[in-house]
Amino acid sequence: MRCLICGLVLAAAVAMLPTAAVAADPTPSTTIAVNVTTPNFPTPYQSAVIGLAFTAVVTVAARVTQRTSNTMMYMVLASIVLTGVFLAASDRIYAQFDQTLSQRLVALQQTGR
Repeated sequence: MRCLICGLVLAAAVAMLPTAAVAADPTPSTTIAVNVTTPNFPTPYQSAVIGLAFTAVVTVAARVTQRTSNTMMYMVLASIVLTGVFLAASDRIYAQFDQTLSQRLVALQQTGR
């Protein structure tokens, strides 16, 4: 048991601590600084996690407040639908952001030549 705990602590420390990576110095002529603001909306992965947590909370709340299985089923289905809508909106926002970012990159590469 002690070895298992030590192994888990060591694995967590290795995963959390950043590794020291040294990159070659770029030449000054190829360095371009671009400021990008990300959308003020959760990423699709974060949206899925929030939706699953919401589904769990709704399931427990439906079980505590009313004892019928129909209430639980409809509450879970409603939360899954809401998660799907939230996830689709997040995916659309970030796809548009990625497309805009790639267009800016292409424009920068064309002007840099």
